[in-house]
Amino acid sequence: SGSSLTNEQQKELYQQFTKKYSNGKITRTEFVDEMKSRIKNCNEALMIEVFNQFDKEKKGMIAFKDLLLGLSVLQQKPTEEKLKTAFSLYDSDNNGYLDE
Repeated sequence: SGSSLTNEQQKELYQQFTKKYSNGKITRTEFVDEMKSRIKNCNEALMIEVFNQFDKEKKGMIAFKDLLLGLSVLQQKPTEEKLKTAFSLYDSDNNGYLDE
C-alpha cells in the first residue's frame, strides 16, 4: 500500500482501531477527541477540517482504511504540497485567503 507503515504495523493499528471502534468507523467527534488526546494544544477546528478532508462521502464517519490512507497521503506529500493542504484546511470558504 501507499503507507509508510509496515503490514504488521497496519495490522496492529487496525486491531487497536476495531477494538475501540467496533463498527470499524470513527465519527467526527471521536476523531477530534482522539487527536486531542494525542496532540498537545490540538486545534479542534483544524482537526474537524482534517476529518472532513478524509470523509470523502460526507457521511460523518470514516473507516479505518480511509483514515490510514488520508494520514499516509499527508505524510508522503512533499513540503510544498503539505503547505498547500494545510492552507486549504484553513481556507474554509475556498476564497484563496485566510479570513478570520
